[in-house]
Amino acid sequence: MCKMVNFLVILLFVYVIHHGGATTYKCDQTSPCGCSPVSPIVPKIHGGESSIPQSWPWIVSLRHAGFDKEEHFCAGVILEASYIITAAHCVQQEWMSILSDITVCAGSVRLSDACLQTRSVRQIIIHHGHNNRTHENDIAIVELDEPLDFTDRWVSKICLPSVKTGSRYPLAGTSVMTIGWGQTRQDDTASDKLQQVTLKVMDDSTSACSNTLTNRTVQICAYGLNKDSCPGDSGGPLMQFTTAKRWVLVGITSYSSSNCTLPIKPGVYTRVSAYHNFIKAAIQGMYEPPVNRPYTCECQCPYAPQIIDVLPNGDKYVGQTKNGKQHGRGTYYASGGNYTGEWIDGQRTGKGNQTWHNGDKYIGAWIEDLRTGQGIYMWPNGDKYEGQFKNNVKHGVGTYYFVDGDNYKGDWIGENRAGQGIMTSYNGDEYIGAWLDNKKNGKGVFIWSNGDSYTGDWIDNMRTGQGIFTWFNGSKYEGEFKYNWRHGVGTYYFGNGQTYTGDWVIDEMEGQGRMTYHNGDKYIGACRNNLANGKGLFIWSTGDSYTGDWIDDMRTGQGIYIWPDGNRYEGQFKNNIMHGFGTLYSNTGNNYTGDWIDGNFTGQGMVSWYNGDKYIGAWLNHEKSGKGVMIWSNRNHYMGDWKKDMKTGKGTMTWANGDTYIGDWVDDMRMGYGMYTSSDGNKCEGQFTEGKISDDSKCNIKMKP
Repeated sequence: MCKMVNFLVILLFVYVIHHGGATTYKCDQTSPCGCSPVSPIVPKIHGGESSIPQSWPWIVSLRHAGFDKEEHFCAGVILEASYIITAAHCVQQEWMSILSDITVCAGSVRLSDACLQTRSVRQIIIHHGHNNRTHENDIAIVELDEPLDFTDRWVSKICLPSVKTGSRYPLAGTSVMTIGWGQTRQDDTASDKLQQVTLKVMDDSTSACSNTLTNRTVQICAYGLNKDSCPGDSGGPLMQFTTAKRWVLVGITSYSSSNCTLPIKPGVYTRVSAYHNFIKAAIQGMYEPPVNRPYTCECQCPYAPQIIDVLPNGDKYVGQTKNGKQHGRGTYYASGGNYTGEWIDGQRTGKGNQTWHNGDKYIGAWIEDLRTGQGIYMWPNGDKYEGQFKNNVKHGVGTYYFVDGDNYKGDWIGENRAGQGIMTSYNGDEYIGAWLDNKKNGKGVFIWSNGDSYTGDWIDNMRTGQGIFTWFNGSKYEGEFKYNWRHGVGTYYFGNGQTYTGDWVIDEMEGQGRMTYHNGDKYIGACRNNLANGKGLFIWSTGDSYTGDWIDDMRTGQGIYIWPDGNRYEGQFKNNIMHGFGTLYSNTGNNYTGDWIDGNFTGQGMVSWYNGDKYIGAWLNHEKSGKGVMIWSNRNHYMGDWKKDMKTGKGTMTWANGDTYIGDWVDDMRMGYGMYTSSDGNKCEGQFTEGKISDDSKCNIKMKP
């Protein structure tokens, strides 16, 4: 499943890149219906485009196995786990009498792909008023042999219009969408991949619409420039994305002109809001076609001019009327809720209270059946909005009180927080500033309950742009932000007086920067992971300085360290210590070049003293130790073993006058067996003690000390 999700995300990303300014419909994922796991991106039925995989989980393919092979013949829409809604003309053919030949394929975008879920048909319920000639009442319910599995997120149901919606729902001019596997070009074959197209509901009083449909009460015209549903789309949905952030089924694809691309020829769709009773009865197993009685509309029909009026659908009105319409004050009792208040010409206009059976309640102003003006809307979960409305949505200035204690007071546009507003959270956090699409967008100030604060730019609820973040402990950052992180160029003021100015990447000091410490120390150079990393210069307040490589805030690599007294080291470092190969230049003129371990001469190296003395050889912890050659400025020289800075072991000492000693040494003295040869060729050989031959009676040479 994770691989599937990742694949869909990649497809979505490629789709968005390709389609630039397309609209993405993000639904309310908590809704029990009308919400897909992948947000649809708009607008091919004809003139449209291929849909994003899994963006329409309620569409199904109706297939018939009575031909040479199983073929798609119509689309359908999932109403409940066991019920599909489709067009009556799709399932009224004679060959449909063999139900075992019909299958319902759910969860697949391509007709050529295997079905994610397949079901057989138990029964088909066709509206008794269906007329093949006029296409009136072109609606049917298909009951499945077993329920679809909604735990599979790629299969789910669409929402139906609320019973409180009027008979003219949706209104002319409403943006709607239809989907299907119909032709993508006239005279073409059906599309293998699910297509989608955005249309507009056409005013049914126009000639283009009135000349196309038969009964405007139960049929809808919808059109688009060179866009429409085509053969193969029948039974599919005409949908509206509502302010509740979900898709509602407003129509069933019924028929179109022979040329489904003519710009002046709309498609015709069965109006779903006119069939609440039929759908409810069919799903509850209570539908009984009337005998010898013509079908009459289930929607709101003209009312008799009386104070108590019972409508054909069971709704009741008690109140004042005028010319057969609600007018004045009155109460309307409907299956979906009740309204008490003022009416003008059959529409809620003025002050009134509306309650819905789901627990929602509205008290306020109405204009032509729409919440418009000042009002209060209350939800059953405890949320409440007080403020201005326009055309049924929050619009203007108002306050929203969330049940958890949060509240927003400010501007609203089209149901969304947009403009200037203040959001106060139950925990004491507060935001004051600009909003767009329910998110912090623009300039704003956020103050946390712990004392932290941010002043600056916001994009989609995140600190992005220029801003100042101040922590309660006195620390402060001024500079660029991205996705709530310090990102770009900025200055951080530590609470202890330390400051950093430079580059930031995802909330960390990374790039080039300058760190100034409270004691006057300074670092200028590369940073990574909030530490000195790379090339950099450190200047201590004492006058010391280091230029070179850094790893995790420590001198590591090649560098130059200079002491204030003039001493200088050039070479390798490790963990802040001279380690590796390098040269120490002393202000006295003494120099060492060679190996270092943990800050000490250790290994092979050479020391040159200011007086001309020189040692080349092995070292251990700053002392001559091992094999080495010492050359004095007076031209004496020693070659041999050393230990703790003294000649110890085997060695040869040669004096400037030509005398030599070859033999054993201990602590800078001839000790052990050796041979001393004078410049004139005389030799003394034997055991030496404390620099002298043990039997000096046999040696008449005056030896050098």
